[in-house]
Amino acid sequence: MNIQKKFIILSLTFSLFSIAFSAPSEAKPKQGKQTTSTKESLKEPSVSSSDQSPTSTSLLRQGFGFASFSNLGGSSTALSTWLDLDSGISIQGLFAIGSTSPFEFGIGGMVRKIMHGNEETGLHLGGGLHLGTSSITGSSKFYISVVPVGGFHFLFPGTKSIGFSFDGGPVFEVRNSTFNFSTVALSPLLGLSIHYFL
Repeated sequence: MNIQKKFIILSLTFSLFSIAFSAPSEAKPKQGKQTTSTKESLKEPSVSSSDQSPTSTSLLRQGFGFASFSNLGGSSTALSTWLDLDSGISIQGLFAIGSTSPFEFGIGGMVRKIMHGNEETGLHLGGGLHLGTSSITGSSKFYISVVPVGGFHFLFPGTKSIGFSFDGGPVFEVRNSTFNFSTVALSPLLGLSIHYFL
């Protein structure tokens, strides 16, 4: 009888030790999983490049107006359009009809790059190409001009829709097979351009 009691006590003791040692080993993987899931939950959600919004906030302006380029088709003014390619580069298109008899016209374009300031107020450099016909001694003669320019621009105070630009620089011109060079403002108004921006 004593032997049976001892055997039962030993069996119970062994069972208790087995349970005590097996419980932590089974709990460890659960704890590891919980830690991993916690770390994953703390990670910041990844954002794909397609979901990222552009950082540029500058507006690309479009405008129309006139330019006082007296060497364009013999006219003192020209119709002008303006387009910003980006926040620092813009292009200007020009068209003028000086007269119909004899027929005088001019067409051209200019590119400007802002060197100091921004598209609202600043200094710029650029260049343009003009071509057309103008009257010399009563007859129209073809000409082509290359015009590097420098100048400044600003918006009319109190508005963001009306812009002024002044330009001047050397003019390399071929007219009726004769080359001519001069360094002048592009007009008596110092190459003034006025645009209304949409």
